[in-house]
Amino acid sequence: MATKRIEWIDYARALSIWLIVFGHSSINSDVVNQYLNSFHVAVFFMISGLFEKNLEESNLKTRITKGIKTLLLPYFFFNIIGLFSCWISPYIHPELYYSVSGINIWRNAIIGIFLFDDVVTPHSFLPIGPTWFLASLFLCKVLFWLFLKVIDLKTIIRIVFIIGFLTALFALYYADFGMFSLDTTALSFPFYLAGFFLKKKIIKC
Repeated sequence: MATKRIEWIDYARALSIWLIVFGHSSINSDVVNQYLNSFHVAVFFMISGLFEKNLEESNLKTRITKGIKTLLLPYFFFNIIGLFSCWISPYIHPELYYSVSGINIWRNAIIGIFLFDDVVTPHSFLPIGPTWFLASLFLCKVLFWLFLKVIDLKTIIRIVFIIGFLTALFALYYADFGMFSLDTTALSFPFYLAGFFLKKKIIKC
């Protein structure tokens, strides 16, 4: 029996993806910088958490395999296509790309793709910047499985895990460390969990 889709959730997820892309555009305004960027990522990951299954309905191997097919393959596909035009942004905004030029542009782009970078560094950047959320969502799905495995242990282990997670979150955020999208994943994962734990109440609305 086919599962009935909830249209407003589909629309909300599509809108949140569009807002992430729009937030990465070259438009520089107070609306984008102060308002839009304050919630669009959180909304996207919370909605993604609504679609998460209970652990009994999936295992880690299946989760990773499906994530590679549905998230990482599109990530690599679009960024490899983006290599053909990745020189444009460093040429237009050299100050934002550490004034890289020539063959170094493509070198940095290729490094950025394989590091799943979500920030521009002197040595790497993503040709298609907004696709970082695909890699980050993949990591959230793996973290979700590991998190719920940990949460079944004794209370002391839960506390240590939460403290360690929050410490890593702030360390990654303030270090501006973009490798493997770990900083944004650390910030987004709590919203992903919130979507999962609140889905029964949200879907009934």
